[in-house]
Amino acid sequence: MMRLQILLLGLFLILKTECLRMNGNARKQKGKLVIGVMSDVREPERRARLRDFYRTRFGNLLAKDVRVEFVVSRHLYPNTVVAGKMFAQINGETAKGKYNQQTKSYKQLLEDLHEEDQKEGDIKWVDSSEWSPHVSPETQKSARWYQTHTEAYQYYCKADDDALVNVRQLLHLLEQSGPSALVGNIHFREWHPDYKFQAGGNSWNSRDKKTGFIEKVCKDCVGPLPYAYGGLECLGSTLMDSFAKDTHFESFVQEAVRRDGLGNFCDKTNCATMPWDTHMWHHEDLGIQYNLFRSILRKNLTGVKVVDIVNFFWNGGEQWSSRISTLKNNPVVVVHGVKHVEQFNHYIPGWNTNNELKSTLSCGSCARRQGWKSTTTCLSGEGDNCDAFIEVNPSWTFQCCDVTPGLNMKALFSSWEKLGNVTAVVPGDDSWDNLFLKK
Repeated sequence: MMRLQILLLGLFLILKTECLRMNGNARKQKGKLVIGVMSDVREPERRARLRDFYRTRFGNLLAKDVRVEFVVSRHLYPNTVVAGKMFAQINGETAKGKYNQQTKSYKQLLEDLHEEDQKEGDIKWVDSSEWSPHVSPETQKSARWYQTHTEAYQYYCKADDDALVNVRQLLHLLEQSGPSALVGNIHFREWHPDYKFQAGGNSWNSRDKKTGFIEKVCKDCVGPLPYAYGGLECLGSTLMDSFAKDTHFESFVQEAVRRDGLGNFCDKTNCATMPWDTHMWHHEDLGIQYNLFRSILRKNLTGVKVVDIVNFFWNGGEQWSSRISTLKNNPVVVVHGVKHVEQFNHYIPGWNTNNELKSTLSCGSCARRQGWKSTTTCLSGEGDNCDAFIEVNPSWTFQCCDVTPGLNMKALFSSWEKLGNVTAVVPGDDSWDNLFLKK
C-alpha cells in the first residue's frame, strides 16, 4: 500500500511539474482572432483608412474577440544610408488616388510612427528590415510576425495592406475550420529545399481546372504543397504552435536575412536566375507555407484541414467594374487589390458586411476535391537541408475543404451567374460538387 502511495505521489509531482512548464511556455490568451496587416512605415494614410473600415464595421468584435494590428519593421535595411540621413517619399494620397509626395527622414518616420502607436495602440513592431532594395520586405516581416507573436489567439491571419476583410464572415468560417486549419485562396506549388529559396514546378489552383491531378514537375523539390495565395492567409492555433517556434524555420529565416544583407541586387526580373548560394527569398507566401508544410509532416500531425475560400475571395482590377453591383449583398470574405483611395471611396461604402451569411464546411479527400493525390518531402535534414526525398500520401495528414453556401447565399450566387460574370457556383455537397465560380 505504501509503495502504491509513493508511486501515485511521484506521478502527481511529475504531472504538476509538466503543467507548470507548459503554462510557463504558453502564450497569454487574448481572444479569438488576430489579423496582422503587413504595413509600410510610409503609409500612415492607408493605415488610417483601414482602421476606420475595421472599427466602424466591426467595432463590437474588435472590442472583445478580434485584434487588427499593423506590422512594421524596427530597422532600416542595413546597407542603406544611415537611417537618420535616409530620406523617403511618403505616399500621401490625394482624392484621385495619386500620390502627394512628401519628404521625411527615416528617423522622422519612426518618430511619427511611435506617436501613432501611442495614440492608436495597434502597431506591431518586429525585428526585420524595411526597404530592402532586393526582395520584398514582407518576407522577413511576415516570418518575424509569426515567430514572435507572444499572445495567444485561436486563429492567426496575415493580410496585405491592400486587402479588406469581412471579419464577421471570416470568423464564422474559421470557427467551422478549427485549430488545425490553413485557410485562404489555396494554390499548390513546389519548393526547392537546401536553402535555395526558390519556388519550383507549376502553380495550380482550383480555378485552373477541376478534373485531373496535380502533377509533380520538379524532381528535387518538396511538394506539391498547399499555400494561401495573396491577400490573406490564416492558421489555426495548433498549426501556429507547431510552426512558429520550429528551429528549422528559424534557420531558414536567419539564412534568408544573411543573404539579403549581402547586397547582391535582385528584383522580379532576375531573382529566379541567381546562383543557389546567393539566391534570396522573394516568394513570401509560398516560403512561409513551405516551412509550415514541413513542420506538419515532421511532427506527424493529422486531421489538418486545407480550406479553400477561392469563391469568397475577390481580386481587384477588372473585377471591380463587373461585380461591384453585387457588393451590396454578398458572401465575400476578402476584397484584395484596394490600392488607392479612389477605389476605396467609390466601391467599398456599398459593401454590406453587417450580416453573417451562413455557410458550411465540406471536407474530404484532397485527391477528389483538389486533385492532390501525392506529394514529396524530405526524409530528414536539419534546418532547410534535405538528406533524401520521400513520397507521401497527403490523405494521411490532410483533408481538403470547400465552403458550401447556405440557402441565403445560393440565391446570391445565382444572381451573379445571371449577370454573366460567373459560370456557376461553389464546390461542396453532391449537388454542387462539379460547379465552380469562375471569372
